[in-house]
Amino acid sequence: MLAYHRRPAGVKLLPMTMPAIADIRRLRPAATVAEKMIKVDHAGENGAVNIYRAQRLVARIRAPSLLSQ
Repeated sequence: MLAYHRRPAGVKLLPMTMPAIADIRRLRPAATVAEKMIKVDHAGENGAVNIYRAQRLVARIRAPSLLSQ
C-alpha cells in the first residue's frame, strides 16, 4: 500500500516548463545521422534533468534535512 504525504508548510513546487506551441510547430525529423545523435542526446539530458527535479521534490517532502538550502 502506498502512503501519501501532505506537502509540509513552506515547501514550494518547482515550476514545470512546457514548450510553446510555436516551438512544437518548428520541430522536424532529423535529416542526418549527426542531427539524430544530437536529438537523442538532448532528449536524454532533458530526461535526466526532470528525474533530478523529481528527486529534489520528493526529498523536500520526505527528507528536507538532506537538501542544502
